[in-house]
Amino acid sequence: MDTALTIVTGACAERWKFITFSVTSVIMGALTYPLFANWAWGGGCWRNWNQPGLGKVYADFAGSGVVHSVGDSLPWPCA
Repeated sequence: MDTALTIVTGACAERWKFITFSVTSVIMGALTYPLFANWAWGGGCWRNWNQPGLGKVYADFAGSGVVHSVGDSLPWPCA
């Protein structure tokens, strides 16, 4: 979770006030990251997608998929 928040912090550091950063960190840490992590690692929707003949569609390598998808989703509005 820290890495996902660090990606956002680096992208939006000079554009945010401290209160905005604090609120965003709480929202990402309490809602966004656990939701994505459950989808990918906890048997949620991404792990259950199967295609005939191809097996599992989503395979996360060392957790990088969740970290970077969450971390890269929020800086787009900042840019």
